[in-house]
Amino acid sequence: MKQTLIKTARNAFHPIKLFCFIYSLWYACNAIEYTTNSKIFGLSIGTIIIALIYSGLWETLQNTLLGAKFDYMDILRSVIGGFIGYLTYLKFPNLPIIAIWGSLACLLVVIYSIYNGIKLMIARNK
Repeated sequence: MKQTLIKTARNAFHPIKLFCFIYSLWYACNAIEYTTNSKIFGLSIGTIIIALIYSGLWETLQNTLLGAKFDYMDILRSVIGGFIGYLTYLKFPNLPIIAIWGSLACLLVVIYSIYNGIKLMIARNK
């Protein structure tokens, strides 16, 4: 039961992480001031590309360094979360609770995940 809960939490974190990251990125760029075409086409394409690169690198690093299975569904979850973050930014561009606090919370979880990965690599090399 505990393993199932951990797996569910990890799967849920992928879209949450990219949701906050993409929202924060466009918030920091003050993208709401962009032209309508830039917001519709540029930001949506940029969101997909950034989310694909970020999540693809994350999965590749986990696969290479930790021996974890490369999961394309994690990439899909991340891209969907990032795109929802983009759409949320367009509708509500001034939510510092997401842009600042949500991103800080996600950053702490990412740092904790990296810390656990380093501990695992050290334990394997002993």
